[in-house]
Amino acid sequence: SEYRFAHRDGHYVWLRDEARLAGGGGEVEVFGVLTDITHHKMVEQSLENQRKVLEMVASGASLSSTLDTLARGLEALLPDMLASILLLDADGVHLRHGAAPTLPEPYVRVVDGIAIGQGVGSCGTAAATGRAVIVDDITRHPLWAPYVTLAAPHGLRACWSLPFKNERGEVLGTFGVYYEEPTQPCASDIRLVADFTRLIVLAIEQSRREDDREDSEQRFRATFEQAASGLALVSTQGRFLRVNRHICELLGYQEAELLQMTFQDVTHPDDIDNDLQQARRLRDGEITGYSLDKRYRRKDGSLLWGRLDVALHRSAKGDPQFYICSVQDIGWRKRQERELQLA
Repeated sequence: SEYRFAHRDGHYVWLRDEARLAGGGGEVEVFGVLTDITHHKMVEQSLENQRKVLEMVASGASLSSTLDTLARGLEALLPDMLASILLLDADGVHLRHGAAPTLPEPYVRVVDGIAIGQGVGSCGTAAATGRAVIVDDITRHPLWAPYVTLAAPHGLRACWSLPFKNERGEVLGTFGVYYEEPTQPCASDIRLVADFTRLIVLAIEQSRREDDREDSEQRFRATFEQAASGLALVSTQGRFLRVNRHICELLGYQEAELLQMTFQDVTHPDDIDNDLQQARRLRDGEITGYSLDKRYRRKDGSLLWGRLDVALHRSAKGDPQFYICSVQDIGWRKRQERELQLA
């Protein structure tokens, strides 16, 4: 089993629980091993969120639905956080509501349209200065002095905000994180939100450049190449249409080589049938996506255990276009499982 525990410092940790029964003659003992998998779980779920957002961007989903998915993704990773995404208006002065799935609606309405500036809470100050702003206690911090009466009735006690910018350094908005108790984020929380803001920038710029397909393709290509997991677009016949640098490194092939191959060519023979069966079900609309652990054959003949997540992109008419595949190295997990079995 894998589940979360509340740490004494208020944050959550993921633990993997391995239990075995042993004994006989009327006496049975349970031997258990608890392993901290917080880092791996966060990486795994973060990559899953990244895959979802890339799929939404590629399929032309609305900006509001993409931002809502991002905000909910963060809250699923860190349940003690309440996420808020605000977008800088075209006038460069006001912040507009982007997404806030769990913040109280009356508070969201009040904040929508607020003018940025020094001393305008966490988000207004972050947007004005272009720097992260951390407030560990809203009721005592001078930045929130004019707005305590807005936040307090809704039980909001702490807030920090990270501005997100385009490649020219222009602020596009802020990612605000609220808490219901006085606290401040740890370094890993800030890094995680920073990763989410990169996806927000992608979604915003893709939306703004919908009419310019060529430029949009270049932006998508850049994000595709920089993804932390191996990504590939695969035809419904199994041929690689596009691959990023990371998947080339995982499999040991050059991009030009992979584009002449199919996913069957790099899959262990014993794992092909299961992969093909799931792909067929996805193509036929029986499922909306699938994930599985499978073995890949690298160019040098060695095997790679990978976690494969697959979604299907369809045309406006609903016809299957191509598979969106995300691959991450899970060799560490397989080694851990073997060690636990040996133990």
